[in-house]
Amino acid sequence: MENSLDFIDYIEDKYEILDTKRFIKEGHFKRVALQFPDELLKDAATVLQRLSIETNASFFILGDTSFGSCCVDEIEAQHVDADCIIHYGHACLSVTTRLPVKYVFDKPSSLFSIDKCLEKFRAIYNTQDYVILAGKPCYMYILESVLSGLISLGYGRVIKGEGEYSTIHMAKAIGEAIVADDRQRLDLYKKWSIFYIGEKSPGLTTLAMTCYSHVMSFYSYDPEQDEVIHQSPISDIQFRRRYAIVQKAKDVSIIGIVVGTLGVSRYLEVIGHLREMIKKAGRKSYMFIIGKLNPEKLSNFSEIQIFVLVSCSENSLIESKDFYRPIITPYELYLALSSEIWNKQWITDFSSILCLNLKDELILKDEPQFSLATGHFVQPSIMQDDEILVENDSLLDSRNDIIKLSEHMELSNIRVHSASAYFHENSKSWHGLTKLELQTEPSRLEVGQQGIASKYDHEQH
Repeated sequence: MENSLDFIDYIEDKYEILDTKRFIKEGHFKRVALQFPDELLKDAATVLQRLSIETNASFFILGDTSFGSCCVDEIEAQHVDADCIIHYGHACLSVTTRLPVKYVFDKPSSLFSIDKCLEKFRAIYNTQDYVILAGKPCYMYILESVLSGLISLGYGRVIKGEGEYSTIHMAKAIGEAIVADDRQRLDLYKKWSIFYIGEKSPGLTTLAMTCYSHVMSFYSYDPEQDEVIHQSPISDIQFRRRYAIVQKAKDVSIIGIVVGTLGVSRYLEVIGHLREMIKKAGRKSYMFIIGKLNPEKLSNFSEIQIFVLVSCSENSLIESKDFYRPIITPYELYLALSSEIWNKQWITDFSSILCLNLKDELILKDEPQFSLATGHFVQPSIMQDDEILVENDSLLDSRNDIIKLSEHMELSNIRVHSASAYFHENSKSWHGLTKLELQTEPSRLEVGQQGIASKYDHEQH
């Protein structure tokens, strides 16, 4: 089937071959990285073959990404000296800084029914309601048709999010308004509702929580299941869960900063800012670059009481119970380190915290604090700053801007055989019953056996 005309047409349409060729030719790109998620790798060779026709570029397939597949893997692309990246599949659309990127989104698995969508919409809203249309990137092409259908039905107060990726732009705009404390701008959203087209996904969860306290209501429509879900009650439950984690974070003294991206814009500034906040609050911080996150990796560091994840907005919310310690976002860490009252504002764009600084009067002092997590007074442990990086060398780029935080702060390249042993060497390293390192002479080097296992040179024939 792979050589049939039907399969070729399928590949040409799904992966936007003609449009991608035009992008490569207009940009005069010579080395192109093709980034595929695991579920699309089966088509990678065919896509490369079709793109090679009528283009003079060299192509490189990027498969196993360093972090989440939704993020553009600029690090791997730079390893092959690519001058642009074609990203296939779902994307978080985080801002990148090093290479030009073209996104080729997933195509819906079934035909979208505008009539069914309009029917669900009319069951929720009346013609006088203010509604913002948003959607998953793969459904953006249909929003204009949905909007036209609603206008013909008398809905004159419905708008489509501005920009090609309206969902992301809208969430970012609301997030910036929160940080700037622009109340006039925030009030503009209070009378609006959001109608989101797309199935359940991390992007939907992130958007719903970001907009939760700034819009009247939030509904999502799943075209695959043909059902509408009211997201506000779901977000309320998630907020209570996140609030409980923030209260736990107030009691900790050792914090681990997990680097979950090496490509999203301004991530180095955010890491430096977090370390300064932790230091100012009198806590101790350790830094980890461990690639894709999983419970097994983080469980090696039992001394860490809580982790803060610097990642793209879609991967920043980790609620799995498999992790030994809670994982919070940079904004949640800011709330935990200060005594500022949380008013259900939730920021996922980690760069937004760069304008949030711990005020001296808000820092938790060296005095007993009442812990909502335990119900008792807790004496915080004020520690001296101790900066440590446990790194995976394969994830670091050779370029200086990957390993440099700022003019005054650089990441340490610490070589350790056991990462956990670095924290408590004496308690986590086995030295035997007696330490004889200084008493035992090192073994002498001797010539070993030569040959193969079935017959060494010195053995009898």
